[in-house]
Amino acid sequence: RNISRKYRTTLFALSSIGSFGSGVAVLASLIYPGPQIRQRALAQRATAHQSVQAFMRQHQRMLMDGDLASIFSRGLAAEVDMTEVELMQFHAMARDFLSFHEECHWLNSRGMLDDDGFKTSSAGLGLLLRYPGFRAAWRLSRFSFNKGYGELVDADALAATSQGQPRSYLEGWKLAVAAELPRPIR
Repeated sequence: RNISRKYRTTLFALSSIGSFGSGVAVLASLIYPGPQIRQRALAQRATAHQSVQAFMRQHQRMLMDGDLASIFSRGLAAEVDMTEVELMQFHAMARDFLSFHEECHWLNSRGMLDDDGFKTSSAGLGLLLRYPGFRAAWRLSRFSFNKGYGELVDADALAATSQGQPRSYLEGWKLAVAAELPRPIR
């Protein structure tokens, strides 16, 4: 009898230790994924940021080509003597930027691109929408973008028209250079 009581006490103690151990294991399994989830979210945001930067570098490299830069400039200004091929090239460049911005909007709305990254792409879009040629390209492309994004760009385009068309890049650059030149001492 004494042995069976001692045996039951030992089994009870082992059972309690086992329950405690499994409780600790469950608690650890709940705590451990937290840092993993945060790390994964950070990696996704870094990837989104890199994608934004890669697009901007690609866009700038494209504009280093003199012929394409000329077409883009003429398209922004809505020059009516563009050829059909030049218009198609300009429209493709405009749609490329619009698709990029829509992707930034999507990523930002899901928390994968921070607000600063989205504001940067939106500032670029806001500047482009000040040009009549880009707004016309938007109107021709709008049907192919999702409704929510279309409404966002429509509102931005309306706001951009009140700001007027910016100076040409060359005019802006000349003004910036003049501001940087040393002033004569009197």
